[in-house]
Amino acid sequence: MNSGGMIYKCFRCGALVPYERLRISPDLKCPKCGFKILMKVRSPVVKKVKAI
Repeated sequence: MNSGGMIYKCFRCGALVPYERLRISPDLKCPKCGFKILMKVRSPVVKKVKAI
């Protein structure tokens, strides 16, 4: 899986950070505010599964 297109969102300030920007820094934190909790931004597509 190529994660080069992944976008992360800072839990505190809401800044959107691409994975490539996080990969080059030695520690994983928001470049805007320095907070260390980042969430993956999920696609808005809802998957429906047929129940048996």
